[in-house]
Amino acid sequence: HNTGQQVNGVTGTQDADIDAPEAWDITTGSDNVVIAVLDSGVASLHPEINPNLWVNSAELNGTTGVDDDNNGYFDDIHGWDFWANDNNPEDYNSHGTHVSGTIAARGNNGAAITGVNWNARIMALRMGGVVGVVGDATAAIIYAVDNGADIINASWGGPNFSQSLYDAISYADDHGVLFVTSAGNGGSDGIGDDNDQTPSYPSSYDLSNIIAVAATDQDDNLTSFSNYGVASVDVAAPGENVYSTIPEFSSGTRVVLYTEDFDPSPSGWIGGGTNFSWSFVSGTGDGGSNSLEDSPGGNYLDNTDSFVGFVGSGTPFSPVKDNYYKLSFMINADLETGFDYLILA
Repeated sequence: HNTGQQVNGVTGTQDADIDAPEAWDITTGSDNVVIAVLDSGVASLHPEINPNLWVNSAELNGTTGVDDDNNGYFDDIHGWDFWANDNNPEDYNSHGTHVSGTIAARGNNGAAITGVNWNARIMALRMGGVVGVVGDATAAIIYAVDNGADIINASWGGPNFSQSLYDAISYADDHGVLFVTSAGNGGSDGIGDDNDQTPSYPSSYDLSNIIAVAATDQDDNLTSFSNYGVASVDVAAPGENVYSTIPEFSSGTRVVLYTEDFDPSPSGWIGGGTNFSWSFVSGTGDGGSNSLEDSPGGNYLDNTDSFVGFVGSGTPFSPVKDNYYKLSFMINADLETGFDYLILA
């Protein structure tokens, strides 16, 4: 509802919006409508999202670890994670939750966000990691169709044609499932492209169930980044400076698996070569830390034909799904072209 208010420091134009309050005088949506959100996942415990999550009753009331409804997926109560291949499509990026809130954040509940549909059901289908929406959406589309989705939302796209993706959307078309997708956010220059000239998929597939949506700003103008196309883009809707739901992220205690300050007998390092000279030296590293030197004492040694490498500290490391991990080190090197090499793999 655009009253000309400021959002993120940008003042809009009154009534440059989708007339949602006027539409709500007619209908606020229905909890019989299931919308599959193919994205980075959905924050299932968000108070605006949780009441409107799609629920697979057979799995909710079934036996843990058993595919109670025989759909090929077990314990898929709210959907499936096609990125990690498990039943927990949580969002560790925020894009999917933001999209879901725009679609169906709970309405008229005294909270901050209201979706276009107050009560529609969100089927959470995760197909991207912490960095965003990537990966193959084919299986997710087929899941959505086979498990009762009325609409599939795909707020992503790219330049590459995929026959399997085309076939999956065609499968949705054959079953009467609408496919709503982003027109695209332009090329590497951040400026929107003309999809009539440079296709963006899936919005540019020639299928009757696809609605391709461009993005407008608070003045009802096309955003600087949005793709467009007289023939290939169907509608436009607000897509910049729009408030919606996002997850809250937290991280645990930092765990150091190997310190940058080399200890006298570090584990995990190997070395060799014709004239091996590498040595751990105390106090010569950054800030007075210990360091690893190939020419101890400061005299550069020619033609040592030696090497040193770190292959593991021996510290047990069991990564947790979608945690962030950081590798850090400091190096001060004088590499002689054609003779000295630094390889990070």
